[in-house]
Amino acid sequence: MNRASTLKSSGYTYGNFWWGTCYYFRSNAAVYQMDHDLDNWAFGSGLVGIFAPPIAALGGAYYLKVKSDLDYMNSIHQKDYLNMEVNWVGVYSIYVP
Repeated sequence: MNRASTLKSSGYTYGNFWWGTCYYFRSNAAVYQMDHDLDNWAFGSGLVGIFAPPIAALGGAYYLKVKSDLDYMNSIHQKDYLNMEVNWVGVYSIYVP
């Protein structure tokens, strides 16, 4: 990934690794873009839950929890960059690099 384009971007960027994906947030706008995507993924999971077993609906709650945690970290680190690592089973970590 080109770091120069990452730093200039108003949206979030990401890189895929053997262990999962790392998302890079270099602005508040990037966090808001991820918030929007998480809302859409939560809504989509809810629709799947209507037609699938109840366990499928838990995906929506997961995305809303990730959004809540990301918003919290952004609120206490408004002037810092954030990274969010998500491994292949969905365990995530949000931190200031």
